[in-house]
Amino acid sequence: MKNRKKYFAIVSMLLLVLFIVSCKEKKDEPQPIKSKTELLTGKYQLTAATVDPAIQVPFLGISVTDLYAFTEPCMKDDVIEFFPNGVVSMDEAATKCDPKNPQTQTDMWKFSAHEDSISFGKETDFFKVKMKIAQLDDKILVLEDTDKDNDGTHIYKWTFTKK
Repeated sequence: MKNRKKYFAIVSMLLLVLFIVSCKEKKDEPQPIKSKTELLTGKYQLTAATVDPAIQVPFLGISVTDLYAFTEPCMKDDVIEFFPNGVVSMDEAATKCDPKNPQTQTDMWKFSAHEDSISFGKETDFFKVKMKIAQLDDKILVLEDTDKDNDGTHIYKWTFTKK
């Protein structure tokens, strides 16, 4: 009988140790790598807009690099949602810039072959926009566009934060 109690006590202790060890967080396990589409899919809001080098605003007599500071509040609350099927929607949110505009508009998006840029618009659209992806992760999307004009080359960056 004493041997049974000892055996039961030893087995119970071993099970308890195994339980504790198996419940520890496994920090060494690699997280699955998400595809670019998985990273992009979701809702975003514009949180920054910049231009480099600064653009001159002659009628104000200033140079501007922070475009977000000049962005209308009705645009700052807009929500852009990317869907895995290539559809993108833009919701005007609570503040509309023009009450006549529809609340939500949709378009198409598509990665470039190397998934380092993204195009907006249908293949048949006359006006199609293509932007470089400067950053894409679980929380941030940064799109970049280069514009060459009489004042030189300017790099525009739009930062969107996932909601």
